[in-house]
Amino acid sequence: MSRLYVLSVLSALSAVSFAAPKPQNWNTIDWSHIGVDWKTVNYGGQPATVATTPAQVQVTTVAAVVPTTPLTSSSVVPHSTSSPSPSPSPKPDSSSGSSSSPSGGKRGLAYNPSSPPLDIFSSFSSIGWGWDWDSARASLPSQYEFVPMLWEPSRADKFDSDLKTSPASYLLSFNEPDIPSQANMNVASAVAGHIQHMNKHASDSVKIGAVSVSNGASQDPNAPMGLDYLKAFLDQCASSLPSCVVDFCPVHWYGCPTSSPCSVDDDFKAFQTAMTNAISTCNGKPVWITEFQKIGSQDEQTQFVKQAIDWLEQPAQAKIERYSYFMVQDGILTSGNSLSSTGTAYASA
Repeated sequence: MSRLYVLSVLSALSAVSFAAPKPQNWNTIDWSHIGVDWKTVNYGGQPATVATTPAQVQVTTVAAVVPTTPLTSSSVVPHSTSSPSPSPSPKPDSSSGSSSSPSGGKRGLAYNPSSPPLDIFSSFSSIGWGWDWDSARASLPSQYEFVPMLWEPSRADKFDSDLKTSPASYLLSFNEPDIPSQANMNVASAVAGHIQHMNKHASDSVKIGAVSVSNGASQDPNAPMGLDYLKAFLDQCASSLPSCVVDFCPVHWYGCPTSSPCSVDDDFKAFQTAMTNAISTCNGKPVWITEFQKIGSQDEQTQFVKQAIDWLEQPAQAKIERYSYFMVQDGILTSGNSLSSTGTAYASA
């Protein structure tokens, strides 16, 4: 390895502002149901391995523009891991900024097969929907609406098949394409892939989300992250022919890393600011917070959840259409097969 290469890597990493890392125990979660071995991803406070080449998307409707140089930024954020009637005709992207109101409550469950039984939430009317970084509902009880996700383009065949078997009213596009350890796509590839794989499912009764973005930050204009990535995605969508169908914008947010803890109040203020900015970036369309978490002790998370839900449920936050705390897992929303103090606060607030 040459000295010049080492210096170039160090220079690239110095330009990146890292978002909060996932606690180390998330390495033990089984994410294999969506085809990703998350145990190979370092969530212990260091950057995940940067992909040597950006993910490429094979498209037929729009040519994806893939950079000729490797991505130079990465961020460790808690990963987002990870139907409609068959292929209705695409609809044009609406500029009205509204989608039909979701049925049930705004509050949802982010879960996966390693989550404890989800029926522990059944007595709480506040929970209305769930998602699992996949296109099959798995363990989600039938009383809740399931929202499928196309995690990355290579899973499109399974996604389409699952939707034919179990139609859905809301669909989530690619998961954190702004993160090398996640869907890992440059903006042009994400736009092209969204048009190819998501547009065909849109109809008056099926709403399509934009790509889900992290709250990472990058100083490299060629590798935007977070809301900068979302803005670039929406801008390129608007100028594409056909344009992307986007009815709402899913975003993710994680608080300060444990290595530099923030108070509950500081994190809550940062969360409010980030969500206000997300609403602005989404050009008036609804925002879904499909992952968010205060990194801290159980007590700190419980305090944060109470403040966040009180704010999210106010009529003034109608543009935040749905949200789900990360996640139904032991040590966060559950303790063994029961609700933790954070889980109780989340379900009952």
